[in-house]
Amino acid sequence: STRCAIHQGRTGACRLFGVPSLSALGIPGLVECRNEISVLHGEGDENSVREWLGSLAALNQAIPGFDCEPFFLRGLNLACWFDIYFDSALDIDIFEDLRTIMWSIADFSDIKPNYVPRTNIREKIDKISILSLMLDTADAPAIRKLLCSIRDDYPLTGSYFYEEAQAYLDAIQTQEHADLPE
Repeated sequence: STRCAIHQGRTGACRLFGVPSLSALGIPGLVECRNEISVLHGEGDENSVREWLGSLAALNQAIPGFDCEPFFLRGLNLACWFDIYFDSALDIDIFEDLRTIMWSIADFSDIKPNYVPRTNIREKIDKISILSLMLDTADAPAIRKLLCSIRDDYPLTGSYFYEEAQAYLDAIQTQEHADLPE
């Protein structure tokens, strides 16, 4: 147990691991507590903190990063993540993998009976799949129309695939200008 003058308002790191563990790891900004603390028996130790940080690092390695493919993951907002978590019909490989990872680390089963999808992310994903098939075969106006829909018709998906759609639109416009006779 510990004695702490700010026990109810202490930081999350302190709540999880205690000052001695944080001090042993040398985590700046979290190791010094101005309240007089005497630790009689701590629950956390340096090894448990290292294991916890290691599991977080492994989880981060399992999820594609913002700087690698598929780039579209960086635009997912919280509502999208919940839709992915609950919608098993989103069975595209990457979303199925993400859902499996999320299921392994968080249990929201008590929310599921009342959860209503809000983003229409599945419809947007379907259009993105159609886009990938159209890129080599369809004409520019058809592709432009689909891209504008992907970019503009799903505001609740946040910035998911927004930048990518805009980049495609810019490329089409650049190509069309290059094809104009001088």
